Amino acid sequence: MIINLKRFKIMAKNAKELSQVKARQTKLGKKSNDELIQIVLKKDKIERSLNNQIKNLKGEVNHLSTRVKNFDSDMEGTIQALESYKDQVKTLQEKNDALSLESKENRSLYEEENKKAITFKNKVDMWRVATYVMTAVAVIAIIVAVL
Repeated sequence: MIINLKRFKIMAKNAKELSQVKARQTKLGKKSNDELIQIVLKKDKIERSLNNQIKNLKGEVNHLSTRVKNFDSDMEGTIQALESYKDQVKTLQEKNDALSLESKENRSLYEEENKKAITFKNKVDMWRVATYVMTAVAVIAIIVAVL
C-alpha cells in the first residue's frame, strides 16, 4: 500500500512536470523567432550574472574561511593567556590569603604587646609619683632635722 502511494506521488509529480513542459512548449510555440532570440539572450545574460555572483560569493566564502581560521588561531593564544592569568590570579589570591592571616596574627600580637606596654607605663607612672613623694618626704625630713 505504501509502495503504491509512493508510485502514485511519483506519477503525479511526473504528470505535473509533463503538463508544465507541454504548456511551456505551447507558449513558446506561439512566439516569433525574434522573441525567442530575445528570451535566449535574456536567459544567457541572467546565467552570466548568476555565474559572476557565484564567483564573487566563492571568493567571499574563501576570504571568510581564512578569517575564521585566523580568528581560531588568535583565540587559541587568547585562551592560553587566559589560563595563564587564571593561574596567576589563583597564586596571588593564595598569597593574599596568607598575608591576610599573617596580618591578623600580627595585629593580635601588637594588641597584646600594647596592653603590656600600657601596664608597664602605668607602673612607671606610679613609681615616678612614688619617687616624687619620697623625694618630697626626704626633703621635708632634712628641713625638719636641720631646724
